[in-house]
Amino acid sequence: KGQGEAVRIWGMLADGYLHIHIHDEPVNEEQYVELIEDHFREWAGACSYLVQDFERCLRTEASKEAIQNAGLELVEGYPRRSQDFNAIENAWGIVKRRVDETLPTWRETRDEFITRFRAAVAWVNKNKGEILFYLSTNQKQRANDCLSTEPPGGRTKW
Repeated sequence: KGQGEAVRIWGMLADGYLHIHIHDEPVNEEQYVELIEDHFREWAGACSYLVQDFERCLRTEASKEAIQNAGLELVEGYPRRSQDFNAIENAWGIVKRRVDETLPTWRETRDEFITRFRAAVAWVNKNKGEILFYLSTNQKQRANDCLSTEPPGGRTKW
């Protein structure tokens, strides 16, 4: 964030690559459907399943239809609050570490932060691709680990 302006970043982790899109305002159902239509088919690559959070705009009928039209099947039936199940949370953690490593010594503007964030994502895609690929292909193991905790959906090694 720079000078009080929020930065809203949406991303998809697929085939070992983190794709991002930056919005200037909060995303509603209409904007999310547009994001799906504009980017998801390309971002998904060879992936056919989508794991996503439970925010209201992500789970509307229009959003679900757009996901299906993009050739993706939305994965249902996993714990709502398990950050361990959603692999992109691990990818965001890797990006956050890189952003922290490149912290400037001055108060950066919003545009400077966005440039630095994009550079961090590019660095992670280039230098941590093997980890991203593993995270984007181990959903069954991740789900089994999450569902076998007490209570189901509790913290795991992820």
